Amino acid sequence: MLQYADNTFSETFITTVGIDYKYKFMKVRDEKTGKMENIRLEIWDTAGQERFKAITRSYLRGAEGILLVYDITDKTSFEDVKTWMAQIEQFAENVCNKVLVGNKCDLEDDRAVTRDEGEEMAKNYGINFYEASAKSNLNIAEAFGDLAKQVLKRKVYTKKLDVKTPKKEKNGCC
Repeated sequence: MLQYADNTFSETFITTVGIDYKYKFMKVRDEKTGKMENIRLEIWDTAGQERFKAITRSYLRGAEGILLVYDITDKTSFEDVKTWMAQIEQFAENVCNKVLVGNKCDLEDDRAVTRDEGEEMAKNYGINFYEASAKSNLNIAEAFGDLAKQVLKRKVYTKKLDVKTPKKEKNGCC
């Protein structure tokens, strides 16, 4: 999240306690007009620990898209994706786009989860998959961009979101 929103990386990153929030503007092409539009992405980083599950559930209810991120050097974090998918199915909106991301792919020597395992899990859930590195900024923008485009396409298709610039209000009372 920090790499994508702020173009920063810290080796001494502290685990999220509860919720962390960032936003970023993204340019997307309106498929109808061909014009570039700015959209604002609101990015919520929820803590993965069991003790924060109740807080996280409330954020799942309003989520339009979710990046499920595991650490390729930690098999347990990979296995936790199954629990997260069950939580999403139970608490998120009826339709919520998802992307699976195996992070820390720059640590190939410490790998505990193969790329094939990540791809297979994503395939089983019917979602897209990326291996990424926040440290080297590999596939970070691609994963976020993919998710944003999926959500935007779904919202426009279901006519729940108008991506055009809002019309100016009329002068006068009516």
